[in-house]
Amino acid sequence: MIKKIRIVLVIVFLFSQGRIYAAQDEIQADAVASVVVGTAFSLNLDKTSLDFGLLNPGERIELYSAGYYHQLTGLSNNKKNWVLKIAMPADFAGPGGALMSKASFKWQLFWTNGSGIKKEGWEGLGDDPQVIYTSGPADSQGEEIYIQLRYALDVPENIPSGNYSTILVYTMTETI
Repeated sequence: MIKKIRIVLVIVFLFSQGRIYAAQDEIQADAVASVVVGTAFSLNLDKTSLDFGLLNPGERIELYSAGYYHQLTGLSNNKKNWVLKIAMPADFAGPGGALMSKASFKWQLFWTNGSGIKKEGWEGLGDDPQVIYTSGPADSQGEEIYIQLRYALDVPENIPSGNYSTILVYTMTETI
């Protein structure tokens, strides 16, 4: 038995070019790394007001410079379709209770970088919210989707002078 051990040592010594190496023990352990990515679902406006300026009865104005007037930015990472709508809950209110019908207001989707379905042409507003844009499959992957709008106003012929205002509501709704 002693002779066998010496022979093995000599062979190891010869093959290791004169160096003797000691064997090391090695053990591994695994750990699980995890993360929960939060939901990103937002809608931002680049402007919070629309100013049509001074108009005379019977005039029409279209608001857009450089192609569009207003940019909305939608963001979703939920991999679900979403819909963007516009609404005007009430007519334009003026002095002494005077009203200008919301039918005088028009909007148009000018451009989007999204892959979804967009409305074409000038659209009016009624009592129900109007769909501006319906997202496509690539629109819910966490990238910002830009939606650029134009606006127009047709001032009625027989309307009292004064300041008129109303509220526009933009709603982004995710489908289930």
